[in-house]
Amino acid sequence: MGYDVSYHPIDQTFLTDTVLQIVLDRMDPTDTYAEAARVAKNRYIANQWGLALVGKHNDLFMQNLDEPKGILSRLFSFLAPEPFTPTPLFESDLHVWGRPFLIHVDDSSTVSSFIDRYIQATPEQVTEIAKDAIQACYPKDADAITVSIEDEMPSDNDFIEDVSWKLELFKTAVKNLKTGKKVQIPQGELCDPKELLENHYQLYTLEFASIFRPGWMARGYVWPTILLEEAKLDFPLIEPSDVPFRQLEAELPSINLRHDKSIRENYMTGGYVSPANVPAFKQFLSDNYRRLIEPAEADDWGEYCELCLKKIMEALCDAEKRELGFIEATEVYSGPLGSLC
Repeated sequence: MGYDVSYHPIDQTFLTDTVLQIVLDRMDPTDTYAEAARVAKNRYIANQWGLALVGKHNDLFMQNLDEPKGILSRLFSFLAPEPFTPTPLFESDLHVWGRPFLIHVDDSSTVSSFIDRYIQATPEQVTEIAKDAIQACYPKDADAITVSIEDEMPSDNDFIEDVSWKLELFKTAVKNLKTGKKVQIPQGELCDPKELLENHYQLYTLEFASIFRPGWMARGYVWPTILLEEAKLDFPLIEPSDVPFRQLEAELPSINLRHDKSIRENYMTGGYVSPANVPAFKQFLSDNYRRLIEPAEADDWGEYCELCLKKIMEALCDAEKRELGFIEATEVYSGPLGSLC
């Protein structure tokens, strides 16, 4: 099955000037955590509507399978429900299990503008944006899709706790570096502060940053560097995963971050492309599109590979538009665990 992977525009300035300063206890994180919690709440609301759309889509699909297909059905077709025809605009692996939020449009520049609309919206506006997307996907059935968001939505304090606890853990680890005192994680385990920072800082600060600048998600062996590897292609401007995070090493010389150039396991960051090289990387993938898909086609999953390449290209387009870098990761999002982008 591969991994829960994601493709991220990455803002190194935010990582250095905000996230690192919080971890080093040089700035009050209250406002940053509150804003992260607000956006996380918007994401939660949008995802509830997206999951409701998937449920309705599956119900309609199964209803179509159960319809009689013989001569009596044709003779008495006026009695049968209207056949279910999936809209070409809806692809659950893209619009719910792929893009940030619930976004149904086609061109990449519009995807970016919808991301901004969701991030800046009030909770009520998020609902309206999501309902408009559902209406575009299933105009005949949109009114039948409902969500009782208030019933199970976490409290504002719960959202703040969820977005902040890992940075607070790193803050404790930094304080404990000099003494070597262990850091207790919520599960109760005691961890060495140096190992905690070296092994987890990159992934979990990316996870925090992705609240403000979300990525795209997929599942399988579908991250960019492995697609290049399988196609026997080389893009020499891919850099190690630690590049956007190296200011931590400058501040804490005892820390040696991982510097992976591809994904090899769960819970890690992989290859990084700097903002200056994102346009060239995007063009390289486009120029070698057929070669990238051929290994997957040989194993009978070419169509899914194409969908994942679409996600990668959209993430690169978003990064290029915002003049940001790009990085691949695992376990920032997880569809099976309900952690959606």
